[in-house]
Amino acid sequence: MITLQIRYLNWTDHKPTRWKVIDGQNSLIVGANNHTYQQAATIFIDKYWPDCQILNFGQLPNGGDMVALAARDNAR
Repeated sequence: MITLQIRYLNWTDHKPTRWKVIDGQNSLIVGANNHTYQQAATIFIDKYWPDCQILNFGQLPNGGDMVALAARDNAR
């Protein structure tokens, strides 16, 4: 089972809004204007864990970050 933390990053003077996806050892940032948090998680899984599939999404208790759970296709 793989757990992804998905954090929304506000715009700055130099960068637009973004999604940051983290699994503990890998991270990926994609534009929030062009992607939803679900799409950001899918892009991350396709890049770092291509043999896995996202099972579900949820919200973390901190009120802002999202979480995605993924597992290997043969583990389902």
